[in-house]
Amino acid sequence: AVLQDELGHVDLLTQMRGTRLVQDPVTASGAFLRLLRSLIVPWPHDALITRADVGIDAVTLSSVAGLAALAGAAFRWHPGATVLALSWTAAFAIPSLLVPSSGVVVAAERYAYVPSVGVSILLGAVAASRRPLRAVRPAWRVAAVAVLTICLGAASFMRATVWASDASLTADIEITSPESPL
Repeated sequence: AVLQDELGHVDLLTQMRGTRLVQDPVTASGAFLRLLRSLIVPWPHDALITRADVGIDAVTLSSVAGLAALAGAAFRWHPGATVLALSWTAAFAIPSLLVPSSGVVVAAERYAYVPSVGVSILLGAVAASRRPLRAVRPAWRVAAVAVLTICLGAASFMRATVWASDASLTADIEITSPESPL
């Protein structure tokens, strides 16, 4: 169901049956890395990410390295939660590799919403650990997680107006991706 929703229409899947979905591995891996980047650095928001926008840059590499470091820290203190978080993230991020060769949109902010739950579990596992944060009082840890949650929630809430209608989404795409054929 998630794959059908992300690719658009059921009839699109029917048309593509029997074809290789990952026809452009470079674009697919770029889209996947862009998705992982958006899990750690969710700005700037972009409803439409084209093939030209999925290059590997310093922000993408450092974001993926940060995600790996977060997973490593979480695994050290809470291996079960880390396996759950990484499984969740992979299960919902892997479909971003299924890039149709004829599609214009290869990535979008909406692809990161469900996989971000896995990153939240990793953050929770690290914040709940007593060993690395022994000097930090539990109240301060809770406050830090609350501030992060409020900031990310506010960003999502403000972004919801873009997705409210086709007109607002199209207007946002015109602003953020003026070179897009859409």
